[in-house]
Amino acid sequence: MDKENSILKEYQVCFDNFVDPIVILDSQGTFLLANKRFEEISGFSPVEVLGKSLEEIDLFIPESKVLTLRNFARRMKGENPAPYEIEVLTPGGETIPCQVNAFLINHQDEKLDLVVLRDLREKKKWERELAQERDFSLKLIETSGAMILTLNLQGEVTSINPAGVRLLGYEKEEIVGKNWFEHFLPSKEVPDTLRVFQKNASGQFLNPHVNPILRKDGTKRIMAWNNTVVTDSEGKITGILAIAQDITEQENFRREIFQEEKAASIGRLVSGVTHELNNPLTGVLGYCDLLLHSNISGQVRSDVQKIEREAERVAQIVRDLLVFSRQKKPERNYLDLNSLLEEAIFLQSYRLKQFNIKLIKEFDPELPTVFTDTQQLGIVFLNLLANAQQSLKEVKEREITVKTEKGKNLIRVIFRDTGPGISPENIEKIFDPFFTTREVGEGTGLGLSVSWEIVKQLGGRLFVVSRPGRGASFVVELPTGTTESVLGGDV
Repeated sequence: MDKENSILKEYQVCFDNFVDPIVILDSQGTFLLANKRFEEISGFSPVEVLGKSLEEIDLFIPESKVLTLRNFARRMKGENPAPYEIEVLTPGGETIPCQVNAFLINHQDEKLDLVVLRDLREKKKWERELAQERDFSLKLIETSGAMILTLNLQGEVTSINPAGVRLLGYEKEEIVGKNWFEHFLPSKEVPDTLRVFQKNASGQFLNPHVNPILRKDGTKRIMAWNNTVVTDSEGKITGILAIAQDITEQENFRREIFQEEKAASIGRLVSGVTHELNNPLTGVLGYCDLLLHSNISGQVRSDVQKIEREAERVAQIVRDLLVFSRQKKPERNYLDLNSLLEEAIFLQSYRLKQFNIKLIKEFDPELPTVFTDTQQLGIVFLNLLANAQQSLKEVKEREITVKTEKGKNLIRVIFRDTGPGISPENIEKIFDPFFTTREVGEGTGLGLSVSWEIVKQLGGRLFVVSRPGRGASFVVELPTGTTESVLGGDV
């Protein structure tokens, strides 16, 4: 008791002002001192613990008691165990998480164990809340339909969510660690996107940024990006967190609307011009016919024939322009598309043989009929066959596949060629009026735009899928159903 009183007098006043529970044990593990905070935490008063050993008091849950006795023994041997966590057991049965920090002190040539307990209840509560927030954030990321990824300052992917993995078409292991700009962007997009990344990494943001990404299968998706920085504990920027929405369908729809507006604008312009051209053309062709039926010499006849041939070419352009400018409304009836395709293929058969082109037919024999315009759709099929045939001029393997298939409430006709494909810069302009990549005199640039306009008037859709070096597929989608359901408004 004299030793306890000596310790109490020397340390009690000081330790009672501490916010943490403090006890002092002698070399046998007997309690010599316990401050007021210890009583508040443990529920044991000094009278209940002083003079008793660690083993006598049920101060801890069993696992914590074993750990406490073991570390006490180690300290008495001169070892210095790291701080550790225990659970204090109160008389009322409550468990309180605490961190133990203990070290030896000398008092009157005797080794004493000074033990400081840190109440971890508030810390554990924060950790639980933080873990819940982290779990919630992770679930949001994991279940989000948006692509979410992080890049380090070298542009390497450090993490990516499942939506991003699905969108890119790779396994996650094939993405993480790869340089984003080298592996997942079209090459022509890299300079501009890299500039945006560098600005983001310096804290400047240009949200939203739109650029395409490159999938494993070589196709592209258009993404709208919102980015922010990733920082370390000192606030230093260590990378970029990027969230991207796939807006490919919206962009395609926007382009279709733009194409319609552009077509309507040009249509209004050419409508008047074609009527003005028709009158003199009729006269030129009529006089050519009269001259060719008269008694004219061989050279003059040859010259008149050239005039007639070029006038007919101009007349065909005028007819295309009239279709393009909506001067002819669709005349619909029920139609077997396979039969119409057979007719179009027959009309092109001579040129297909002439250029040694193999034509493959993959027709669905159970294709339903469609309510559409036979003549105008025939023009579309002939144009698409001619376009495919033109694309095969410079290649050795010359094949055109024409396929029909049923979709949901639609019929799909696909014209696939083994040509050189269409470059990314041209594919967006492929249906523009007067746009052509052919030599001068080989085409007017109206065939595809006229076909696009016809299919649109028929309530369908014409689009192209192509990759450079992999050929092109022009796809016509037409609605199936009753007269009322496919006509729409302007018939």
